[in-house]
Amino acid sequence: MPERYGYSVVAESAKQQSTAAGLTGTDLAATIEAAQLKAALRAKGRQEKPTTHVNSPRVAEPHALVAELAFQRQLTHTFAKSPIVTAVLEQSISSSVAKDSA
Repeated sequence: MPERYGYSVVAESAKQQSTAAGLTGTDLAATIEAAQLKAALRAKGRQEKPTTHVNSPRVAEPHALVAELAFQRQLTHTFAKSPIVTAVLEQSISSSVAKDSA
């Protein structure tokens, strides 16, 4: 995944937009993780290889199985329906197009 799709760039953008929207706690964590996953899947679909490897892009670390399952459900919903995740992905696409044409 080129740096423009790197975890840190996408995560920071998702964090900024989520915080501006008032998200906190698991809502914030789910949005950041969902944005990273969408960007990674998009890069993988384009056969782009990562320039850096992250052991774990996880933001939340639930300590109980029930909490983990609840977080995974929230992550799935956020991945599919969050306008912030969509905006972050569109922003990263726009940035890559601008860099590619420069």
